[in-house]
This record gives sequence, C-alpha cells and structure tokens, in this order.
Amino acid sequence: MIADININEEILTLVSAGQPAACFISNGNISFLKPRGPIIGLKNDYEYQPLVIPFKKNDIILFYTDGLLEFLHAQNKQATDYLVTEYDVMKEKIIKLSAIESMEKLCKSILLGDSDTNVAINDDITIIALKKE
Repeated sequence: MIADININEEILTLVSAGQPAACFISNGNISFLKPRGPIIGLKNDYEYQPLVIPFKKNDIILFYTDGLLEFLHAQNKQATDYLVTEYDVMKEKIIKLSAIESMEKLCKSILLGDSDTNVAINDDITIIALKKE
C-alpha cells in the first residue's frame, strides 16, 4: 500500500499492491478502501490506478498487516455467526468506542476490545493509524 497525504489540499491518494483494505473513518462513518492492484512483480506492465479521496480534519486512516485480519478471523471463528467477516468484526470494535480519543486507544480496542476469547496471535500485526488534526 502506498499512501500520499496532501495536507494542504486535504486529499489522500492510495495505491495497493495486494495489501489488505485500509480502514477509513470520517464523520463517524467507517469504510474499507481497497484500491485494486496485484502484488508487485506479478504483471510487468500493470498500471496501478490510484484511489483519491478527501482527507479532512479528524479523519482517520488505518493501515495494517494481514496478521490483524487473521487474528480477527480467529476471534470470529469462536463466535456463532460465520457470515461475519473480519472487516465486520473490526468495524464493530471501532463502533463500540463512543469517541476516538487517541490512536493508541483505537488500536488497543481493535486488538483487545472487550473480547474474552483466548486467541493466539500467529502472525505479526502492525497497525499504522493516522489522524488529520
């Protein structure tokens, strides 16, 4: 995932090369941004198409490794509703926060939440959280 944030013009440009969808939070709305693109090197002549969106005050973008999705999937497997995706689980954890006070609290909520499951982390998890002030 390559992200270019133009602070002055308040624009976020994303290009993906096989990374998980970025989580975008704006005005209380949560969406997952997945610019399409194959893994780098898969196609020699592929032209990646950027996704360009507004990035305004208090907007948040989360980038993360696939280890987070695997972890959320493992948590969800202990639940009874198998139609719920990893993205649904992440969205639910974010919604439970009444207000996003800090990026640290947001990341902890996604990783820990109020879950009482004992799911092992089997892959590295990296979360990069950016908020427009």
